[in-house]
Amino acid sequence: MLYSSVTIAAAVEKTARTRMCSGEGRFPLRYSRQLLVGGIQGIRCPKPLLKGQFVDIYRGEIITVQEADRREAKNSRGKDSYLYTLDKFAADNEIDEEDLYVVDGEFVGGVTRFINHSCEPNCRQFTVSYNHADPKIYDLAFFAMENIPAFTELTFDYLDKEEDHEDEGAVDPGDRKDGEKPTKCLCGAESCRKYLWL
Repeated sequence: MLYSSVTIAAAVEKTARTRMCSGEGRFPLRYSRQLLVGGIQGIRCPKPLLKGQFVDIYRGEIITVQEADRREAKNSRGKDSYLYTLDKFAADNEIDEEDLYVVDGEFVGGVTRFINHSCEPNCRQFTVSYNHADPKIYDLAFFAMENIPAFTELTFDYLDKEEDHEDEGAVDPGDRKDGEKPTKCLCGAESCRKYLWL
């Protein structure tokens, strides 16, 4: 499936760009069984990627927030989660949290569900909207943020912060108000924030 040209906020060069995204990735991404940074497995591309180049789409089952909460509660605490909340346009469109959708890549997802987090990522996800009438439904496309040599692990920042809203350094997990234990970041980057989702 080929999507029409889409405008993405290209942090790659801090300007709006028009890119083509195809439903199928153009590269044979490979799940690496070799342990990577942090002792976890990840995704590599056997071909070099150029800065700004489309990598692939995050695929999965589209479910309600309520179903996502049910699945999370059912899963054990240490189990990997492949849930991605589609909340990019929620504030601008006054969409309540309970009306959002979530993409669950666990059972029907593509290989991009295995792309690991890094506080210094080489890829970034952008929204691809082909149905402008519904801000709750869109795809998530990955683009290379720099030239990436072949067989380098692909990573992105799970927090997806805009460059002008990024915080410097690590966040104190004691600042978390919901009582949840924070998830330690294992990326090993020099500017690592130490924790995810604070």
